[in-house]
Amino acid sequence: LATDVEIRVTPFLEHAKFTTKAVQVAANIEAFGKHTKSYS
Repeated sequence: LATDVEIRVTPFLEHAKFTTKAVQVAANIEAFGKHTKSYS
């Protein structure tokens, strides 16, 4: 049985993981874009 605290915290943790992943992807795209431009 999930407690009230767990119910509130879990979506927050999921959101934090999703945000971190999105930031990493954005950073990779930006780095790849710079890398590609420097060669073209």
